[in-house]
Amino acid sequence: MKNLIKIFLLFCSVNYFAQQNLVPNPSFEEDTACPNNLSQLYKVKNWFQTNGTPDYFNRCYNGNFNYCSIPSNSFGYQNINSNCHSYCGILTYWPFNINTETLCAKLIDSLQIGTKYFFSIKVALANTKFATNNIGALFSRYTPTITAVGNPPNTSNIKFNQVIIDTLNWTSLIGSFVCDSNYKYISIGNFYDAANTNTILTHPTGAQGAYYFIDDVCLSNDSTYAANYNYNCLSTNSKDIKLDSEITVSPNPFQDLIIINTKEKVKRISIFNSSGLEENVNCFNGNLNIDCHNLKPGLYFLIINTTHKVITKKILKQ
Repeated sequence: MKNLIKIFLLFCSVNYFAQQNLVPNPSFEEDTACPNNLSQLYKVKNWFQTNGTPDYFNRCYNGNFNYCSIPSNSFGYQNINSNCHSYCGILTYWPFNINTETLCAKLIDSLQIGTKYFFSIKVALANTKFATNNIGALFSRYTPTITAVGNPPNTSNIKFNQVIIDTLNWTSLIGSFVCDSNYKYISIGNFYDAANTNTILTHPTGAQGAYYFIDDVCLSNDSTYAANYNYNCLSTNSKDIKLDSEITVSPNPFQDLIIINTKEKVKRISIFNSSGLEENVNCFNGNLNIDCHNLKPGLYFLIINTTHKVITKKILKQ
């Protein structure tokens, strides 16, 4: 099945690739359960820790003392769009040792050698004593080793040199690199030790170390798409799920039925889940009504093959 998917994607149009975020669950909105304590990244779909113990914050937090609630939590105060529920947090500096925190996800598709990719992310400093630079991304071909404390590699594919000190607003960062291997995994964090990390004392009474909230992670070969990426937790984000002018999909979000309206001749329709596996649904019965009652709630990719193009849409089942 994986080989068939790769062959299918290979023949997709440039437009399809250009408008795709290769990071699954980029805003940490898909989860298996609400957090009830710190260090529960394992409850976020597609993501896992690769160093330290990253934290998962959600409006549905059901533990004590608001450790991981939104907007107020044990690291400060940071809100998000009213339609969204989640973000994550990582330690980027600790003055007593070289421990930092990183998190990882398997990309939706392997990266292509020689292709230029653009990485963007939103970050906000928590109420900690220090702020740092070096937040970035490190790519790998194989699953990174999971460790509690480790020696940073002092290298990364993407590194942001500016020290982010804003605790009120989300700061959007974007960088790029030319791929030199068929990477399959992305890790996010500070991959440099204290000697190679710039720090600023910002809140003397804050919590020890430097800690950042992160959200809206994007990796794409389209610079404009990455720079303007803003994951919408419903269905109205023009950059994320913008519909082609000749093809409309409704309703979105949906429950059991999706209706496609188009003047073009449709050759094939497919639905893939966020892991890249094709779902078994009644995708094409002549009138472009798709029966999706068997799909579980969550985010899916609707791929429409017409005579002239291949269009992909993000759809959300409630």
